[in-house]
Amino acid sequence: MKMIIEAEVKRAEALIERYMGLPPESIDLYNFNADALRKAPVDLGRAISALRQVAAKNSPSQSDEAYAVNAVDLIAALTRGPQLPAPILKLWEVEESIRNAGGLWTLKHLVTIALGFAGVLVGSTNSLSLGYEMFAYVALALIVGSGALHLTHSKNAEMEVPVYTFGGLAVFCVLNAVYAPSIGFLVLLVCAIAFMVGSFISLLADGKSSATGSEFHPEAYEPSDVLRTEEYNLYKVTVGNDMSEPIDRLS
Repeated sequence: MKMIIEAEVKRAEALIERYMGLPPESIDLYNFNADALRKAPVDLGRAISALRQVAAKNSPSQSDEAYAVNAVDLIAALTRGPQLPAPILKLWEVEESIRNAGGLWTLKHLVTIALGFAGVLVGSTNSLSLGYEMFAYVALALIVGSGALHLTHSKNAEMEVPVYTFGGLAVFCVLNAVYAPSIGFLVLLVCAIAFMVGSFISLLADGKSSATGSEFHPEAYEPSDVLRTEEYNLYKVTVGNDMSEPIDRLS
């Protein structure tokens, strides 16, 4: 069991080295500071810490071996990134950098909503001057672009991003021709508000962007070794335990 876990540690080190652009054999997982991966998904650092704790055991069980394999599989999924077409993947990277920049993600939503509201006001005027028309075009592009960035992190991004982008522009043009620009901007404003509400609901529900949908509940983990019942159980949620934050992406 110990040799298999050590092999998984080596695999994890290779994955992290490739993810960080480092040469082979440059990382020792036991001494690696997971906090250095500040722009990486939250689960990546937690999976590294979990693997390190399992690998430190002198007599690991079969359950520990399976746990280590799942942890490295999660590391592989997180370091690989989403499997998206190249153009959408570029947008995904931009959105990921915005989300990792703290308040910039919220600011993006607020600016998009403000542009949509301003578009409704401008579009409701009887005649648009050249300046108002230029503002309307810029606002339209930014609102649709912001929505496209948001949808790159959806489960079906390769379909939703182009449908929203081209469909949103087409619907706006139809509403603009049949009714008025204000109606088109009103629809985009509703979409922008829905995206912001969905983002905050997602943060409250999970708070993390992850490339895997598997789950692991450490409180349900039971050591197979009876002699381990008197030991400090790394998998139980206790005060001061480094594992007190559940690793809910492993299965």
